[in-house]
Amino acid sequence: MPEIKVLTEDVVSKIAAGEVIERPASVLKELIENSLDAGASRIEIEIKKAGHGLIRVHDDGRGMDREDLRLALGRHATSKLNTFEDIYSLATFGFRGEALYSIFAVSRLKIISFRAGADSGYAIEGEGGRVIAELPAPPVKGTTIEAADLFFNTPARAKFMKSDASERAQLIKTVEEAALANLGVSFRLVIDGSEILSLPTLPGGLWENLKNRAAFIFGKSTYGGMARVEGKTTGMAVYGFSSRPDALCATRVNQHFFVNRRPVSSALLRQALYRGYGHMLTGKHPACAIFVELDPGSFDANIHPQKRDVKFSGENEIFKTLSNTIYEELLSKQTAGVNMTAPAGEVKFGSPDLPAYREAASPSPAPVSAEAPGLFDAPVAAAALSPAPADWRSRELKYLGQLAKSYLLFECEAGLLVVDQHAAQERVLFEKYLEEFSKGAIKVQPLLVPLETELSRSQM
Repeated sequence: MPEIKVLTEDVVSKIAAGEVIERPASVLKELIENSLDAGASRIEIEIKKAGHGLIRVHDDGRGMDREDLRLALGRHATSKLNTFEDIYSLATFGFRGEALYSIFAVSRLKIISFRAGADSGYAIEGEGGRVIAELPAPPVKGTTIEAADLFFNTPARAKFMKSDASERAQLIKTVEEAALANLGVSFRLVIDGSEILSLPTLPGGLWENLKNRAAFIFGKSTYGGMARVEGKTTGMAVYGFSSRPDALCATRVNQHFFVNRRPVSSALLRQALYRGYGHMLTGKHPACAIFVELDPGSFDANIHPQKRDVKFSGENEIFKTLSNTIYEELLSKQTAGVNMTAPAGEVKFGSPDLPAYREAASPSPAPVSAEAPGLFDAPVAAAALSPAPADWRSRELKYLGQLAKSYLLFECEAGLLVVDQHAAQERVLFEKYLEEFSKGAIKVQPLLVPLETELSRSQM
């Protein structure tokens, strides 16, 4: 009896769907990209139960006739490719022909579509990859796709979904990225009956429209701290918005990168962004919407079925162009409003007219005598004889003093113990708060003046 078995088509389809459809946001991304590739100028989205209950996308694109609608649900069925080489000259988002097939395999799917010139629309309903009904539909321009009960037939995958709040945040982020990259398309998102965003198309040029959408998506506070960046080299253009060095964020949640309007996750682009800031970063992170325009043949989006990972043929040039653009644009805006004329008279470092870096009340540390005998004479190998950090706990310590306002010095029979007082304080506070949290008795002190914090829709 052979041990190797050929998998059934049902099992194969569910496994393949797992690569493309990781979570509800994956479904929404694929459906939005289908609408954009169909030439839609208006996309309306309805979500229920964080995408597990329903994801409904309606567009006013070209639509499909009966024959195309049937073919669209098949595996590796696409209108974008004829040969493999076409991948490197595509201007569309989709090309693999796996999206609808994968969604169909793990949900209850309904598609209604109408193509101009046809006698009527057409609808197909099915679940788990099986067509249940085919029937005529009203001649309403465009296509409506409803994916309900996501992962109803793969409970193991449904079990690994994150919280509704987390899935909801990813759904909102997916729509926001699509809206940032497609300024000529209006978007409306409704979640559980509440309108989350409505972004109409507006007259005006690229920068005016991008500014309006960025201000809405990032929020007034974050967008108010962003600067316009723009650069160009042979075969490449970079543009967008990024935080000024004095308006950085605590997290990377507001970082968006696009290659030919395709949202991507690229370590190369992120590293180039941070290199552009250089010493201007202070432990925080820039918010950004960075768009990179390249020749389609200079990058490959066919790395993963979700098409968020990309490979570039000229990584060094892309890295250099983006990092230089960020640096030069931010530096010019940092210095644009500064009067660079030297003041009258000569100013020297250490002048009494200039405030000292250290606090005036802080005494200078005592100099270390260079004549102290034997201070550094012990061989380095002796360090191996030092006790492990845990050994210090049981010893009697004698406090000697403080070094450079940062370290506490203790003496014991085994030698000298140096404690980083800032790390020690953090540890003490951590243990204190952990104990309070475990007892459910966290102490809270209200602010005298309330502090207003602006959150994006995906953070709410």
